[in-house]
Amino acid sequence: MLSKILYDLVGYNKMNDSSKIEGYDFIRAISTLMVVCFHFSRSYSQYNISGFCNYINVFPNGDWGSVAVSMFFMLSGATLWCKYSSGIVVSEFYKKRWISIYPMFYLAWISSNIMKVCQTGNVLWGGAIYKIILTVLGLDGYLLYLGNNYYILGEWFLGAIIILYTVFPLIRLAFYKKIKIVTIVILTLYIANICFNVFIINDFRNIITCLLSFWIGMLYEKYRLEIGKEIVVISATVCIIIILIPINISNIYLTNVLSLSVFIVLMKVADIAMKGSWFAYCINSISKYSYAIYLVHHIIISTIMKRFSNIKFSVINGFGLLLALFIIIYFVAYLLYRINKINIRVVSNFICGGKNKK
Repeated sequence: MLSKILYDLVGYNKMNDSSKIEGYDFIRAISTLMVVCFHFSRSYSQYNISGFCNYINVFPNGDWGSVAVSMFFMLSGATLWCKYSSGIVVSEFYKKRWISIYPMFYLAWISSNIMKVCQTGNVLWGGAIYKIILTVLGLDGYLLYLGNNYYILGEWFLGAIIILYTVFPLIRLAFYKKIKIVTIVILTLYIANICFNVFIINDFRNIITCLLSFWIGMLYEKYRLEIGKEIVVISATVCIIIILIPINISNIYLTNVLSLSVFIVLMKVADIAMKGSWFAYCINSISKYSYAIYLVHHIIISTIMKRFSNIKFSVINGFGLLLALFIIIYFVAYLLYRINKINIRVVSNFICGGKNKK
């Protein structure tokens, strides 16, 4: 009984499903940890906190947050192609995506908005009321560069992934029918955008760059079983070079190359790391609650770290605070996940009950 409670608490679910690729759970968990660590480190400069080395923020050719996000896009492409390579029912696909994204997002946003209104004393703190439609669509963070809106929590890449999910049936068709031609087209658009800087939005956040990572993920899944030790060794070498040696090339290119290399290496590491039972439980747990963690981590980090403004931390104290923060983030995410599951079950039962009465 006690072990069942503990397994439920850490989010452990049986991994005997042969269709489940543990390496993808491993990468999802690692990417989640990287994003949390990145924003924790960034909060030091935001709140003028000193004494902590920037181990988990930047490297000579970029930052770890961008690497994690790029891997997340690749992971999304890989898992969707893994699931829908043989066929797709579009209506069911959209239904599942909607349920997986929006109910939890709305629940978290409403809770955060109540606190924001209490803090500001203004219901329209985000500007004109029509801007709330961006939040309803989940695009408020992604389109924040266009001006202030009602964005509170989550990350900008939520909006990008929603756009990619929306057009996935078309992406899947293009991948299935014209994989080589479309790969060349996406690469061409990606390079052209970086060279000519056509759009206002940051090049890394541009939907073309996001699509490239998503597409690479699909390619990875398609050829995953053909990746041998030589490619893993090359990828590890590329990681070392980009992480340690400054290179006079656009950070966007280097981030995408590094992300793919790290992705390949982590998939290999997962073959060994996921054999440890309790380690696997923890990884599966973080993976399971990753979306909830993405939604709440930023606001929790900001709320707590601003209390330490203008303070100097030692490295040990800094990592201790990071661990404490992650424990808080994890349990808030756990509660959000559980409440969301209850809400979905209640609504589902209500709808089904209504239909049965009819």
